[in-house]
Amino acid sequence: MGRYTQSILAANQAVAADGVQVFDLPVNPLSVVLLHVSPLNNTTTIAGHRLLSSLLSAVDNVTVSFRGGAFIALSGVDLAMLCMLWQRWKLWQSNAVETDDDRRSLVLPVPFGRKAFDVKECFPATKKGELQMSVTWDIADTGFDGLRISVETIELPGATPDYVQKITTLARTLTATGQNEIDLPIGNFLRAVLLFGTTSYAGATPAPTLGQLQLLKDNVQQYIS
Repeated sequence: MGRYTQSILAANQAVAADGVQVFDLPVNPLSVVLLHVSPLNNTTTIAGHRLLSSLLSAVDNVTVSFRGGAFIALSGVDLAMLCMLWQRWKLWQSNAVETDDDRRSLVLPVPFGRKAFDVKECFPATKKGELQMSVTWDIADTGFDGLRISVETIELPGATPDYVQKITTLARTLTATGQNEIDLPIGNFLRAVLLFGTTSYAGATPAPTLGQLQLLKDNVQQYIS
């Protein structure tokens, strides 16, 4: 780990309406952006309480772009799963209670490499205005309102990375049943694929969106079958 600078990009603030907010990111090599989401509980009836998924739905989309081209684009839910399942970073929610109007707190890291503070995996130095992050907010989904947010960044001055991590989303509408094929991105090394289906594993006879999976290269099974 080299020398780093962790600083506040956007101070704690209220989000007044649904929509997109754009942040100019620092010009130094960038390791992680820390997106802090802090809403109030809206649980006048306990049926309205949600533990995590609804809290994550405050972040409809996170897009990081360089000179107008997006290299990170995913939802808050996908970002959380990426951090926990691929990055192996433990997320922690503060004050996860059901009390109405209690404020909860969750930090979502936006990673540019496999590990934080890694000078060999981060986004290289840029010019002012070239690197931007846009976040689409949902200020009052089920279970919360009064959304407040803040943003911090972890910079690695002088770093000259060998790799930067690109994270994008492929959305497909599958046929009702049977085998479906999805073409994976080409042109870059592929580290991992994170899968999400709209129908989860639930009930006495579960029928989730994702049943059997296999990875094919030139129509030959690879690794997963």
